[in-house]
Amino acid sequence: MDLQDFIDRFERGEIALGRELTPAEMAITSAVFERSIWDKELRRAISAARESGVTWQTIGDLLGVTPQAAHKKYAHLINDAN
Repeated sequence: MDLQDFIDRFERGEIALGRELTPAEMAITSAVFERSIWDKELRRAISAARESGVTWQTIGDLLGVTPQAAHKKYAHLINDAN
């Protein structure tokens, strides 16, 4: 779930506990927001890398996955089918 999905679900009342969140629950909520921000930043970084000629092999190496796995996960998100 990304940040916009979380906000949409919250606004639709799908995430409504009807009470104040506990510190542990707030930590989860905070982590969801932070993960969404970092996911978007990673996509931006990968897109910029591809635009500057970085190969899927190198991107995969940096992510700790195969180039095919990196391409499968990110190519469609950054409009790069190469």
